[in-house]
Amino acid sequence: PPGMPSGMPPGMPGMSGGMPGQVASPPAPTVGALPPPVGKAPSMPPKTKTDWEEHTSPDGTKYYFNKKSKQSTWTKPFELKTAEEKACGDTWRICFKEGRKYYYNNKTKQSVWTIPEEIVMRAKEIKAKEEQEARNVAARAIQPTFKLSEEEKEKIRQESLKERIANEIEKKEKKQKEIEVKAPKASKVNIKKA
Repeated sequence: PPGMPSGMPPGMPGMSGGMPGQVASPPAPTVGALPPPVGKAPSMPPKTKTDWEEHTSPDGTKYYFNKKSKQSTWTKPFELKTAEEKACGDTWRICFKEGRKYYYNNKTKQSVWTIPEEIVMRAKEIKAKEEQEARNVAARAIQPTFKLSEEEKEKIRQESLKERIANEIEKKEKKQKEIEVKAPKASKVNIKKA
């Protein structure tokens, strides 16, 4: 669009009123600390309908744009966060240094390479709650969205009862025919007296 610097995506934070202040990364854990776990990909948030989109600025920094409100922010919106990110709350922050993930406690100012147990437990609770909510939504989606009158319900009950009776009669008739095939009826025998 006219007036926008080349290479800058639309809606990038700071477009009106300048770039927001850069927040310094918290210190990474000390060199002697354990490295982060290897081989486990971060959990993805459940697919939810949201107006937020993730973008990357020319310098590689992620930012988020709301299609509806046309606002953008450097802070990841809550509905896009993973269960682990939500579990961090205000106490913990997930950070990266040279591609390595670590956890920074905002209150104690401590950094650790391994995920704190309190985050693990809270993330499990959050994930279970989100999965239950998704199941509830799915269950509601398959239920009819209309109500039957008592007359319509009674008609359905009667039709169902008629079907069951007809099926029972059909079964009995079929069973009777099977019996007749297995044991044919005896015919009268004419005995002549001499």
